[in-house]
Amino acid sequence: MMPITATLIAELFAHAARSPSAHNTQPWIPHFAPATTPASPAEVHVAVDPARTLPVGDPNSQDLHLAMGCWVESFTIAAAEVGIDVIIGSVRGRGPALEIRLLLTALPDQPGASDLWPNFTSADLQHRQVDRGPLRRAEEPFATAFAAAERALAASGMASVEGTALVEVPHHLWETSLARATRYSYSHADIFTETLEWLRFDRRATSYAEDGLSADCLQIPRPLAAVAARLNTATLRPWIGGLTSAALAPVEFVDSLRATVVRRTSRDRGSPAQASTDGSAPLHHLVLVKDATASSAGGDSLARQDIELGRNLLRTWLLLDQHDLRVDVHSEIKDCPQTRSAVSDYLLNDHGLHAVPVAAFSVGRSTTAVPRSSRRPVEPIHS
Repeated sequence: MMPITATLIAELFAHAARSPSAHNTQPWIPHFAPATTPASPAEVHVAVDPARTLPVGDPNSQDLHLAMGCWVESFTIAAAEVGIDVIIGSVRGRGPALEIRLLLTALPDQPGASDLWPNFTSADLQHRQVDRGPLRRAEEPFATAFAAAERALAASGMASVEGTALVEVPHHLWETSLARATRYSYSHADIFTETLEWLRFDRRATSYAEDGLSADCLQIPRPLAAVAARLNTATLRPWIGGLTSAALAPVEFVDSLRATVVRRTSRDRGSPAQASTDGSAPLHHLVLVKDATASSAGGDSLARQDIELGRNLLRTWLLLDQHDLRVDVHSEIKDCPQTRSAVSDYLLNDHGLHAVPVAAFSVGRSTTAVPRSSRRPVEPIHS
């Protein structure tokens, strides 16, 4: 039985720090509370850093809750590998006020693999990456991984979040939604300005190696990144956001009208997968969805559901990664009201699901080396 020490917990925190988060904000603040008596469990309390939230782009804190769920799952996976069982003791509050209490128990033997999901390890946590570069379709590994994820989500949803499912979206609907959602993000000055705050172009800045979306991970050429570094300053961001919004506002207005008309007159169904404009086979595009009625739950209950969704999202990405598949995340599809509605219509009309998307991503095999995303250093723990 391994003792639960501050040194060990610091190592587990380092593994959990590789968790994904919107714009790579890394909003978690974990704190270790050693056991006070031999009979009581050690605890980890996870709070939110308000400065690392997205109040404009994530007003309902769903992306924040998903990220916290990913952190909890990463910590749980790393802990299980060294024989420590982790359960959620309580979830209180939501958004920046969210607090998660984890109970830790040292087991005499390492726990076995789950019947639903593979036995993920800390090596899996370190290997997983989002690839924003070119991906290629990989049919057989995708089919195997997708079927396994479907089975696991269907079974685990009964114990965590009812109505959780993984659904493939047709290529035509995905391309149309992605273009519309991108214009929506750029045409709203406050959303675009907030995004600019988390883009890292200047390699000399300390933040470049700590958080945000770096030019390397976005695969932006160095000359272009150097120009962007001069423009992306606290003084110029509001001007850039305002000018971009003014330029795209008419286009976004037309998009909104068109989306309303389409919803009223047709099912806006996507066509089956077809060749892309460059002649290559399109990627698989997936959405993780939940029952639309789940949003009626209370604040703490809804936050806990989102945390469980985040845990399942990370498991899904780890499962894909074990099949040598990576994801390219496009949360803007579920954040834009028009595209979220279009995807929800597709889920209802073609799958009979009264559901809403909570995550959207393309899946394929990497064709180039994938730069590591930055992470903040883990502070030493003093017990």
